[in-house]
Amino acid sequence: MTKRHRLFNLSLFLTAATISASALAAECTIDSNIIDRGEQKTLLLCGANITADYVLDGLSDAKIITDYQQYIGKCDFTVNQPGLFLEVRAEDDANPASLRVLDRNTDEVLCDPIAIDVPQRIHLKDASLTNTDFGDPSIHLLSIRGEESLDLSQSCSQEMIFPQGKGPYLSLLSRQELESLSIEGSAKPPQCTKTSINALVRIRGQQRSRAKIVIPNIRHNGEDIEGVAYATLPPAPWQSSMKQEDAKYIDVDGIRTRYFEKGEGDALVLVHGGQASSAGSNAWSWIQNFDGLAEHFHVYALDRLGQGYTDNPKTENDYQHYYERVIEHFDGFIKALGIEKVHLMGQSQGGWPVTRYAVDHPDLVSCLVNVDTGIVSPLDPQGRVSKFYRYQSANLHPPEGPTAASIRRGMKFYSYTLNNLTEAKAQRTLELSHTPRKKEAAAQLGKLRMSVAHPYFQALKKTLLQEIEDGKLKAPTLIIWGLNDPEGSYDSGVKLFKLISSTNPETEMHVFGNAGHQAFIEYPEKFNEVVVRFCSRY
Repeated sequence: MTKRHRLFNLSLFLTAATISASALAAECTIDSNIIDRGEQKTLLLCGANITADYVLDGLSDAKIITDYQQYIGKCDFTVNQPGLFLEVRAEDDANPASLRVLDRNTDEVLCDPIAIDVPQRIHLKDASLTNTDFGDPSIHLLSIRGEESLDLSQSCSQEMIFPQGKGPYLSLLSRQELESLSIEGSAKPPQCTKTSINALVRIRGQQRSRAKIVIPNIRHNGEDIEGVAYATLPPAPWQSSMKQEDAKYIDVDGIRTRYFEKGEGDALVLVHGGQASSAGSNAWSWIQNFDGLAEHFHVYALDRLGQGYTDNPKTENDYQHYYERVIEHFDGFIKALGIEKVHLMGQSQGGWPVTRYAVDHPDLVSCLVNVDTGIVSPLDPQGRVSKFYRYQSANLHPPEGPTAASIRRGMKFYSYTLNNLTEAKAQRTLELSHTPRKKEAAAQLGKLRMSVAHPYFQALKKTLLQEIEDGKLKAPTLIIWGLNDPEGSYDSGVKLFKLISSTNPETEMHVFGNAGHQAFIEYPEKFNEVVVRFCSRY
């Protein structure tokens, strides 16, 4: 074979290989393709050809570090494509990148290259938000410090930029707002010196992730450049509430039950959602509400049967009759504490025991609050609820089990604003996920396919709804719903309100706009106000 023929055949081979790779590659989507230096970010990358045998290419060379990566069989509820969930961070010298997804075994390209932009800003590492004494809790002092090589003295000549993201939204106080404040000295913020920037900002939202601040005018080595800084909200007082050392335990018919107790006055029992396989649902679900409600009531928050640090059901028969055992355990908890008259509040699946109890004990319940309790709505949401839980079961955690990152992702499913989602909650959930007790409960319920869609529970629910229709729910009832609840639709809440109010004139409904399945987490102060205002009447 001549040299010319060999080159021709080689050319054909390379062309065929290129065509093969191009045919396999497909357009992929990513929910964000920009990351600033010093920024930490979650990314969701979706593409029809992505497989579990993938490898990422192009990020590390650009100094974009992948701290966590997970293959997902289905990107989200609506996108029927596989994908990748990533947690990444850009180092201080990061540069733009071309992200590729390759087959680990063949190096074939699974996604067309995705351009990741990294603005060439300098990262100012020392930034903070602190509370002020102006009588408005939304006003904070933003302080930014620069290294000696930087000159920040001209940074006040242009306004800082606060890009909206997953952190709290910041805005500079207007001149009129500043004039209304009693500020000592003649110079009012913002103030810029060579080494620092101080400004008064208003914060909207209670997101616990970092807010980004872009500083448009910094002098560095004789050049004007942009800078970027990050600051988090100061810890809220409730973040130190409900410490484990303050927990109490009581025996409820042989079930060791954990609960928290605080306050004086009429009893109010808080009942969280989830079921025995839900590591993230327990008394701590109410941490952002507990102290505020305890200013008005004698508050109890328990771990339900098989959840948190409360014992699991004892026998396989108990798991087979799980939803009845939940009722019995809750009834026993009230009796064990000697509570004679009570306000009840249940969220999500916690609405099942409190509503059943209120129907069974009309003389003992002063007030009933149901929060996003699709479980007791006559509008059968089981197709929606089942789809929601099936997606999480199959796509939330990696095969080896929950991780802190996958739990953080799961927490966001229920929230519209991402307010008050804390790392502490993710870590507590992770710890509980890997306990033998939690694994046993998940295995038992999984074996029985026990869920709200099970015919066994549907029969119990049908009986309860008939009793409500017959007027047996006598307690004044407040229904609270998040307009954007991804699990139990707003229509489910309206249907529940109509059912109860048809025979119970003391029924009200309060809807939180821009809220998901847990308005009590997203808007704790407003939520508490609504509950206190209603239940204090009875």
